[in-house]
Amino acid sequence: AGIDQQYNYSSYINFDKYSDTGTQTTGGISGNWTSPWARLGGNFSTSRNYQQYGMQLSGGVIAYSNGLVLTPIMGDTMAIIEAEHAGGAKINNNSSLSLDNKGKAAVPYLTPYRLNTIELNPKGLSNDIVLEETSHNSVPTAGAIVLLKYKTDIGNSVLFNVRHPVQELPFGTPLMDENNEIVGYISQGGRSFVHTKKEKGTLSLKWGTEDNQICQFNYELNIEPLEKNSLRQHDAICQ
Repeated sequence: AGIDQQYNYSSYINFDKYSDTGTQTTGGISGNWTSPWARLGGNFSTSRNYQQYGMQLSGGVIAYSNGLVLTPIMGDTMAIIEAEHAGGAKINNNSSLSLDNKGKAAVPYLTPYRLNTIELNPKGLSNDIVLEETSHNSVPTAGAIVLLKYKTDIGNSVLFNVRHPVQELPFGTPLMDENNEIVGYISQGGRSFVHTKKEKGTLSLKWGTEDNQICQFNYELNIEPLEKNSLRQHDAICQ
C-alpha cells in the first residue's frame, strides 16, 4: 500500500480440526513500513492457548566525510546521493527511497563492475528548487560505496501573467532580464514561467524592431517559501 508501496501488511486465519481436542483456530496480522530512515514492523498472532507479539527494526547508518546517512535498506555495493535543498525527491531506482531533509540518501543493490544509472525524480519538490542534473552513471567495484553529487539551483519561481495595453503578445516571445539574458518565454494567454534569483527587477520583451514591438515591466515577488505543488503568480502590464 501507499503511493510508493512503502507499506506492507498481511493477515491469516487457520482452522484445525482434531479428533481428540476438537477445532482449534489460530490467526494473526503483520505489517511494516519502509521509512526514509529505517524499516519498522510488527506482528501479532493468537490462538486458544497462546498469544505472540513481535516487533522489527532494521536499517543502517553510513558515515563518510560529509556526515551521516540513515537508510532503511543496506547492500554490499551502494551509492550515496547528495542533492542540496532537494529533500523529498524520489529515487527512480527504488520508489520507496527518497532524499532526507539534507538532500541525502543511500541507494543499495548496485551491480559491481557494471554501468549503474541513478535517477532522481523531482516530482514533489518545491517549484523554487531546480535539479540541474537528474541522472548520474557509476561503475563501482564490489563492496564500494560511491558518492554521487547532483547540482541544484534554488531561486524564486513565478508564473507571470503578462498583458500589453494595446495588442496581444506573440507566442514564443522571450523574456529578458537586465543583463539581456533569456529567463522565460511567452506562452498561450500571455503566461510565462520564470525562475529567477532576484526578488525584484525589470523584465523586457522584444518581438520586432518597431517601437511598438518592445515593452518592459517591473516586478516585486512575495518570497515566502513555497509549499509543495504550489506556484507564485504575478500579473504584469508590459508597456
